[in-house]
Amino acid sequence: MKRGFTMKKIINYSLFVFIILFSSCEFEETHTKETHTNTTFIEFNNSQGICDVSVYDDPRRRDEDLISKISAGLKETFKWTPSESMPFYFKYHVEVSRIPFDYIPDMGKDQTAVRINPDILTIITIPRLDVSSANKLLSNSCLIMIQNDSSYSFRFRQGSASLTPSNFSLPVVNAGEFAHYSITPGIVSTYNLSSGSQEISFPSSLNGFKAGYAYSFVLYSSGLSFVSETELIMGNISISTVPGTTLANKLSWLESEAQNGETYYIRFNSDANIPSYENKKDITLVLLGNDTMRTINIGRFLINSGTLIFDENITLKGGEIQVNGGNLIMNLNSCIKDGNSSGVFVRSGTFTMTGGTISGNRASYGGGVYVSNGTFTMTGGTISGNRASYGGGVYVSNGTFIKQGTQSGIIYGNNAVGNDENGIPLRNTASSDANGHVVYYSSTSKRNTTVNQSDQINTGTEQGLSASGNAPFGNGIPSTTTSLFEIQWRDGNMTSSSGGEVWYSFTVTSGTTYRVWWDERNQSSGSKTLNISVSAFYSDGTVIFRNIDSAWNEPRTFIASSSGTVYIRVTPYSSGDTGTFGLVYSRGNIRP
Repeated sequence: MKRGFTMKKIINYSLFVFIILFSSCEFEETHTKETHTNTTFIEFNNSQGICDVSVYDDPRRRDEDLISKISAGLKETFKWTPSESMPFYFKYHVEVSRIPFDYIPDMGKDQTAVRINPDILTIITIPRLDVSSANKLLSNSCLIMIQNDSSYSFRFRQGSASLTPSNFSLPVVNAGEFAHYSITPGIVSTYNLSSGSQEISFPSSLNGFKAGYAYSFVLYSSGLSFVSETELIMGNISISTVPGTTLANKLSWLESEAQNGETYYIRFNSDANIPSYENKKDITLVLLGNDTMRTINIGRFLINSGTLIFDENITLKGGEIQVNGGNLIMNLNSCIKDGNSSGVFVRSGTFTMTGGTISGNRASYGGGVYVSNGTFTMTGGTISGNRASYGGGVYVSNGTFIKQGTQSGIIYGNNAVGNDENGIPLRNTASSDANGHVVYYSSTSKRNTTVNQSDQINTGTEQGLSASGNAPFGNGIPSTTTSLFEIQWRDGNMTSSSGGEVWYSFTVTSGTTYRVWWDERNQSSGSKTLNISVSAFYSDGTVIFRNIDSAWNEPRTFIASSSGTVYIRVTPYSSGDTGTFGLVYSRGNIRP
């Protein structure tokens, strides 16, 4: 008996082994489950979104609370810890009047609390921005937008304090830059722009910078221009960034998913190629470059419906752009160049040019713009360096070309290689060429050679057109002008035989700063008898400043963009007046 086990011992031993094995199995199972359920995955889905959205895990939406910024049309997946109820909060990145703006919904709206389960992917659909309440106020802030289209830099000041733009780290805004500010609402006169020794006031017609509004301005070398006042309401949001990681993805998405009546943006971070694009839907599509000029090599652009906007920092190069029934808009800092056809061919619909440049295009009719039908309206920008057999700048057959306003753009340096029906050369190789036809209206064979910002043209009423063409710069730059010498005052006399204008000139060097003062009746040394308006041009017709009525206390300052001759045109402030005045220029900042 001592050499073996009793039945009782065997049973007890077996039970002991079973308990150990069972306990071991149970421990192993519990350990495995605990590791597996500590982590799962969640997906933030913004595939139906109309703007980029930042996701936070705290309602304060601080930087340390940010989970991720999800682009419109995309989704992202993250490793996460399971939770019974996890809240998420959203911030929508939109634009109002081209100013980036962060919209935070009211507490309790557009936020999500979900159970995050183990073992399965939890999908969190980001609420689509609700734009149905068009009058909903987005913010009590006041936003200021300034496009610097002058040849000098500026600072935006409140009193004597310089304000730093929201999109820059320094207060100085250089030529060609676009700055926006969030300011305290208040009286307009407490704010100004400072450029060198000049102080530039905001228009007194504004009744104040109001809370809940965005204000848009353009600074030209000739002064500050007020563009728009936009209320910060839901209905004024620039709706959508087109989703997709490549240009092909974005264009494909527009074809299949874009909703009629909405606005979409394509922002280019680099140069790109677009073989062809046809806008068939009733949408507004905005093309623009991020931060700097981007060149888009194009094949064929057809605008059949809706609106296509070439916005800032975008160059469309080569190819063909046709407006067949929709609307095309060119804004500041956009460019259409080097096409083997008209820069823009308007077959129907409308083309509006508020800024930008059309140059280097070649066609039989209308090197810059050919208006077959429809309407071309020019309120700003430049058409230059184009070539055609007829109408080097603009050719109009059955449509209408309208150029209106005191800053309505310039047309110069275009070349038409043939002759018209009277054998007159259709050249415009220089702005002072009185025989050149930068605009040609075939229905009546009338034309125009003017290039000034303020020239008024309407082919529908034949305003600004004649059988022989109109000379540029009013009566034209005369072959002989009176020379100005630095820091030497030149006395002038406007008489009844002056023809309403007197011309002066002086030589400039590219990159050098020049200042021009004049002495007149109202702001003067007290010895002059005539109030005058003064304009300045480069020899190619480019306007430096135009119709400025005073520069005694503060000079008109410009940086020469090229070396050569600058022409100064003096006219009476009130047409027909005569009397004496004086002019001087200097590279220094103290009036001689």
